[in-house]
Amino acid sequence: MPIDKINAITTYNQQWSSRGLGQSGETYLVGQNHKMRSLSRSLIEDKSNYLAAIKQSGESAQTIVNIDRKNTSVGFQTINNESIKKALAGESGIMTVNDYRGIAVISAYTQLNFHGQTWALVNEIDESEAFTDIKTLVSNITFITLGTTSLMLFLSFLAALYLSNYIVTPIRKLSNFIRSTADTMDLSQRVDESLISKDEIGIVMNSFNQMLDTFDNTLLSVNKASEHLSNELQQLQLHFNDVISKTRTQTDLTIQISAAMEQMATTSEDVAFNAQQTSDASHGAVE
Repeated sequence: MPIDKINAITTYNQQWSSRGLGQSGETYLVGQNHKMRSLSRSLIEDKSNYLAAIKQSGESAQTIVNIDRKNTSVGFQTINNESIKKALAGESGIMTVNDYRGIAVISAYTQLNFHGQTWALVNEIDESEAFTDIKTLVSNITFITLGTTSLMLFLSFLAALYLSNYIVTPIRKLSNFIRSTADTMDLSQRVDESLISKDEIGIVMNSFNQMLDTFDNTLLSVNKASEHLSNELQQLQLHFNDVISKTRTQTDLTIQISAAMEQMATTSEDVAFNAQQTSDASHGAVE
C-alpha cells in the first residue's frame, strides 16, 4: 500500500489547522506491534524538537537514528500508551494520556480493521491547546464575575450609604431634639411636622410628640392643682391667724375675769367681815 497516500489522508495533506486540529493536533495509525503506520506531525513541522522529545521520552538511540536518516516515523516510532492499548483491544473512547513525546494530550481512539490487519486510529491534540478556549472562557467568566461582583459591591455600597443617610439622619435629628428637650426642660417643644415621615422613624417621632403632649398636659394639671392647694393653704393660714388672734383676746379676757374674781373674792371677804361685825354689834345692841 502506498505510504504517501496514507500520510496524505492522516495528515489532511498537511492542512491540520484548516481541519480544526489547531497547532498541535494530529491523526495517525499504529500497528499491533505499537509502531506508527503514518507520519508524525511533529516530525514534519519541527524535526529537531521532535527528535529531542522522543529521546527525552525514552525512545532508543537506534530508532532515533533511523527516523533521522530516513525522515519518517513509520515503522520506527513506538507508542505504547493507554489509548493505543484500548484501541488495539477493540475499544473506542476519549481520554487524557501522554503521547510519544511525553506531552499530555486529549486522545480520541478507535480500532481500524483492514484486510486482516488491526490498527489503532488515533486523533490527538495537546491538552494545553485543547483547553485554551475553556481557559479563555473561564478567564472571561472570571473577569465578568469579578466585574459584576465589583459593580454589585459598589451599588451595594451606594445603596447602604443612601439607606444609612435615609435612616440615620432622622434618628440623629430626633436624638438632637431629645437632647435639647432634656437640657432646656421645655416640654412645649415638638418635633417639626415636616420631619415626620410615614416610616417607622416617623412613627417614633409622632409617638414622641404624643408623649410630650401627655407630659405637658399632666404637668399643667399638676400646676393647677398646686395653685389650688396654695390658695387653700393661704386661706387656712388666714383662719389660723384669726384663731390665734381670738385666742389671744380670749386669754386677755380670761386674765381680766380672773383678776375681777379675785377682787370680788376680796370684796366678799370684806363684806363677810363687816357682816360679822354688824352681827356682833347687833347682838351687843340686843343685849
